[in-house]
Amino acid sequence: MTILIVDDDRDTRSRLVAAFKKRGCETEAADGIGGLLSLLLDNGIQAVVVDGAVMTLDEIPLFEEVRRLKPSLPMFITTEQGAVPPSFSSEGGTSTIIPKPYDVERLTQEVQLVVKSHGRDVHLA
Repeated sequence: MTILIVDDDRDTRSRLVAAFKKRGCETEAADGIGGLLSLLLDNGIQAVVVDGAVMTLDEIPLFEEVRRLKPSLPMFITTEQGAVPPSFSSEGGTSTIIPKPYDVERLTQEVQLVVKSHGRDVHLA
């Protein structure tokens, strides 16, 4: 299971990578949205954990592009309460808003459960 972690805070990114690796997951990491698409296309990513702070309203089309490329890809958006528009949670595929502060262990468990429930492979559309 490979998880893509996108967060501009190095400490948070490192903590999430370590937690997923501890649970036996492969990880890819990016510090912003810029690297998300290339990592998404070049690797067998099965879920994305993205910090909502790096997704501004101007990047909503990027969210839609991820949905177009991998419609069933589970996305977990971590954010301050109310900082992500409700449309993110209702667009195609599985999107989950994770309010900050969150428990890293609980997040890793939830991501693994969702990926397993969707099957191990998430294919390009």
